[in-house]
Amino acid sequence: MSSTKISAVTTAVALAVSSQAFAFTDPSTAEVSLFMSGASAPTHMLREQVVQNLCAAASPIDVYIDQVVQVPNGATQLLFHRELWTVQCVGATGTDAAGKLLRIAKTDNGGSGQGVTPVANATVKSYLETSACNAAAAVAAVAGNGSTNYTYRACGSANLFTQIPDMGVSDVEPTVFRGTLASGPDFLQPANWETESGPGLIFGVVVTTEFRDDLQAKQITAGKLAGGCVGSETEACMPSLPSWYVRSVFNGKFNNWTNEEIYGQAPNPAASGNETRVNICRRTQGSGTHATQLTYFHRTNCNRTSTLPMVGQPGGSFGASFVYENSSAGNVDLCMSALANGTTTAATIPAINTAKSAFAIGYQSLEKNSDRTLPYRFVKLDFTAPTLENVFNGDYDLLYFLSYNHRPNDFLLGGGRVGFTAGEQAIIEAVIDNGFDLSSTVVAQLNTGFNHSFGSSGFVVPVVASVAPAAFNVSDPRVPFNRLNPTATGPDSCQPLFRR
Repeated sequence: MSSTKISAVTTAVALAVSSQAFAFTDPSTAEVSLFMSGASAPTHMLREQVVQNLCAAASPIDVYIDQVVQVPNGATQLLFHRELWTVQCVGATGTDAAGKLLRIAKTDNGGSGQGVTPVANATVKSYLETSACNAAAAVAAVAGNGSTNYTYRACGSANLFTQIPDMGVSDVEPTVFRGTLASGPDFLQPANWETESGPGLIFGVVVTTEFRDDLQAKQITAGKLAGGCVGSETEACMPSLPSWYVRSVFNGKFNNWTNEEIYGQAPNPAASGNETRVNICRRTQGSGTHATQLTYFHRTNCNRTSTLPMVGQPGGSFGASFVYENSSAGNVDLCMSALANGTTTAATIPAINTAKSAFAIGYQSLEKNSDRTLPYRFVKLDFTAPTLENVFNGDYDLLYFLSYNHRPNDFLLGGGRVGFTAGEQAIIEAVIDNGFDLSSTVVAQLNTGFNHSFGSSGFVVPVVASVAPAAFNVSDPRVPFNRLNPTATGPDSCQPLFRR
């Protein structure tokens, strides 16, 4: 890796590049371009990190997205998009791209698996054609989590172009993507393949809000929650699902919510006008979030040649759960929302064409829905909430570590990108090696956008050379746990969390 360090740049410390202090809206003038594919769970964090770490904050920064899902709220909330984003800016002083017109683009479509095999095999992916949406209304002076201002435009997803990705991002290490976790052939690691470990991301189980309320009512009756908890958003009133129950639902062991009791009480969807059939909003094969759930709940690909899969398509047939597969975390949001609100959506596989109110279950990273604007809620697992503090204490372990993947020095594998030069390639290599190496300070800044009503959550930094703080500190996300293979270098998601 390059020895050059990327500095976290905010409005207080960034220096303007006087000759280029203008809105950079023409992608054809980009001096350095970096195209990424893969994991959708951490994508908002990655985009915000580009703005904070790589862009000169005193020069205009343009952020293009396909669709606005959530508008930023000052410096404590991220801009949420659906599947595509591009940042165009002037490279920050002190970075490998200093003073360059920098374009960094990402596609989330297909999830983590698309940050592995397409990068290794030089397969083209689709990205936003930003020049086609410069006429779209730009919102000025939007602050991200690090106090760096930018403008953003919602471009839709009609104007796209194809490009070989230079770098992939996966929620787990690339070797996980084989068998039932691969979207195609098993991942075969090239001889010149490089991976860089990223921060850890907390994942959790989500249910529609009315399902959450029903669980609260039933768990009051069972003596697991205090009276008055129905509808409450506090950690004390957060209902729990046993791991065995989640595992059984995801494996299709029962198809009707009323068939199985939770702590002695069966859910009652009909009481709130919901259908009783089990509905699951899951991700497609190749998704890293999907891989974390199967690895965690089913031990898929861990020391066995055959493991129980997560129930999949065809869904909705007689006697089976209704199963909706989704190509991104944003589409899981649409799936859960449609079932909660009794609306339709074409984003799921199959599409939800008939409006129906239904209890549904799914899984997301804790980067999602912290402001509770979407009609689903996280639940505890075995009475433990998915918070930074519980992860720090070792009590909550649905935690996996990102991987940044690329081929060194030969991104295009003999292909051709217009305007691609050896100098640009060297900068891209350095940006990949250093620009996504998150410090605990930057992670702490980003986590301010994930303040859930039940506690702070989001990303953690595994300690390597240093030590974690002696006591939990929300402003210091270093944790003393990892999933490293104890007999080899690199991460191993099949390993339980253990102290470094």
